[in-house]
Amino acid sequence: MNKKLAKVALLPLAFLFIFGLTAAAAREKASSAQTTTKPTETTETSTAETSTGSSANPSDNYQKIRTEWQNRIKEMKTQRATITAEQKKANLEIAKTMVQKAIDKAVFHLKKIKTRISKTKVITDDRKTKLISQIEEQITALNSLKERVRAATTKDELKTLTLQLKTKLSEIRKLVKGIVAEILASHIDKTITKLNTIITKIETEISTLKTQGQDVTAMEKTLNEAKDLINQAKTKNQAGDWKEARKLAEQARAKLVKLAGEIKAAKAKLKGGTNETK
Repeated sequence: MNKKLAKVALLPLAFLFIFGLTAAAAREKASSAQTTTKPTETTETSTAETSTGSSANPSDNYQKIRTEWQNRIKEMKTQRATITAEQKKANLEIAKTMVQKAIDKAVFHLKKIKTRISKTKVITDDRKTKLISQIEEQITALNSLKERVRAATTKDELKTLTLQLKTKLSEIRKLVKGIVAEILASHIDKTITKLNTIITKIETEISTLKTQGQDVTAMEKTLNEAKDLINQAKTKNQAGDWKEARKLAEQARAKLVKLAGEIKAAKAKLKGGTNETK
């Protein structure tokens, strides 16, 4: 009985002991958990502080990026300016080459005209000398202008020289036009002179046939028509209408050729020739 009571009396103490151990274990576990959590919080705090430190001054970062960008823009502008300057220089050289080629072409044509003048037989030697001298003056002026074009260093300078070339080419065109006109007029004058010589001979032939009793009325009519055409050709030639003057001279030539045939036939008839067309 006493032993049973003793066991009953010890039960509360056992419960208290077990409860105490459980509570102590719980407290120890809680303490351990707190100890484990603190380093993590410290690490997170440190990381946050480090992150905050890297961007602690956003204004400085913005200024740095802005400065780098501005420097890059300046560099690009410098490169563009360099390229533009080089391109302008290349364009200037191309333009200078084109102007020089135009000058060379003009000189080439003037030399050809000078050669043609020296070989022509329809103008006098004195006149040839004068015309050739005028052409050589133009060639010298063009070559001088070419040297200035080659030495040009700016667009404005080349523009001024190009305008001078334009004026010079206009002068040359007028000179060449006058030379061509003079040569053409000389050719027609020479043709008219020859036709007048033929007319004089034909007049003599017609007069002879007339004294021999031949009817020369038709011949005289044709001769007068030829004379009239020659006079018209001379007038047109003096007026500078060389195309019409040449046309009239050719018409007069055709009439004179016809007359020459008629005269030959009439003379053969007088001599008793059987073929009057020969």
